Amino acid sequence: MNVHHQRFINGYFGVKIILDKTLTQIIELIKFRKVSSFELISFYFQRIKRINPQINALVQHNEESALNKAKLADAQLAKGNLLGKLHGIPFTAKDWLETKDFISAAGMEERRNYYPDNNATVINRLEKEGAILIGKTNVPYNRIETDNPVYGRTHNPYKLSYSPGGSSGGEVAAITAGLTSFGIGSDSGGSIRLPCHFCGIAGLKPTTGRIPSTGHFPEIGGFIDPRSQIGPMSRFVEDLSLIYPILCGNDGIDPYVIDMPHFEPSLLSTLKVAYYINHHNISPKEDVIKAIETSAEFIKTHIKTLTYHEPDLLSLVLNITYGYWSLYKNAPGAKEYLNLLKDWDKLRNSLWKYMQNYDAIITPVCIESAHVYGDTPAEAFPYTLTYSLVGWPCAVVRVGTSSDGLPINIQVISKPFHEEICLLIAKKLEELCGWQEPKIIYY
Repeated sequence: MNVHHQRFINGYFGVKIILDKTLTQIIELIKFRKVSSFELISFYFQRIKRINPQINALVQHNEESALNKAKLADAQLAKGNLLGKLHGIPFTAKDWLETKDFISAAGMEERRNYYPDNNATVINRLEKEGAILIGKTNVPYNRIETDNPVYGRTHNPYKLSYSPGGSSGGEVAAITAGLTSFGIGSDSGGSIRLPCHFCGIAGLKPTTGRIPSTGHFPEIGGFIDPRSQIGPMSRFVEDLSLIYPILCGNDGIDPYVIDMPHFEPSLLSTLKVAYYINHHNISPKEDVIKAIETSAEFIKTHIKTLTYHEPDLLSLVLNITYGYWSLYKNAPGAKEYLNLLKDWDKLRNSLWKYMQNYDAIITPVCIESAHVYGDTPAEAFPYTLTYSLVGWPCAVVRVGTSSDGLPINIQVISKPFHEEICLLIAKKLEELCGWQEPKIIYY
């Protein structure tokens, strides 16, 4: 690589070449030898060195190992061998996903130097397609916000005193700031969707049972945690459509994964969509309302029907959620536990009937944009909690900006195993705004 090309990749034009392009576009550049994997990963590590000290998003990374893997990928390509759908593309993973080559502390002092024996299933699947894991990202400890005794606090790239959300806050901050191509996180009540909203990138919580949770710590899934699911995040919705199918399917270990074919969505113009703004007696802030109304006006010209329709029984969502959370603190009586399950089933039944009239639902993600550090109460994000309780797929994408310059995302929900509808609508809504590079980042 000559000096001119090095400056081209790592300087201003490099930012335009790399950060403003989708994964498909970058892979094409690699395939046709316009950019090498070595140059691509060098570009990201130059940004990591400059930017990560400001935001503390990546907590483990290995430049030498990543560049050696990139050289091998480039050598294989020179021989005409494409390693997979993600040949030579760097990615990062939330530190709750176990990785044998990186410490997997999960924010816990007792795991400060812990190396697992095996990778999480999703890590293996991405590497099998030629992707290169360059680092791990920060997570919370016993709270929603991304702060822990091992690595400290992660900062929102848009405003360093603000929270990036949690629990995938470190991963989202890294993607937002352009420190990685894409990332993998997990979501129980909004742990992908809320940080994506606070930082303005795209994310997908797939249907419960789509993706194995093997190698996730703390353990998720199964009867004890039916709300949680691993999923991808990126700067662009199109990237999610490329990554997410790679993660899906039975791994012979997680017994709760269902092998379902991927849904082929109809044309956008044939879809019937519902939306709502208030959640029972909870209302968003003015900036969020404006963004949702703007999104509704925009999308209705591209779909068959748009109906304002708030579902019934949303009043149960917080009670069920708090009841579920309390199971981890206090052993409930049998009657109390059964009543929780009855309310949960009642909500699921009601929402399923509601959904028979629509192909998708559009809601806010949170009542407000990002805020200063401090735990986000459940009352602020009942929209994500609702669809965690039923296990339906949800995509989030940036559609606007608050009055103080912070991102505002929207949530798109569809029926189980219809992720493609979420992504189809989200990609159209992305035209309203989409990811914007944080102004705090300097070259």
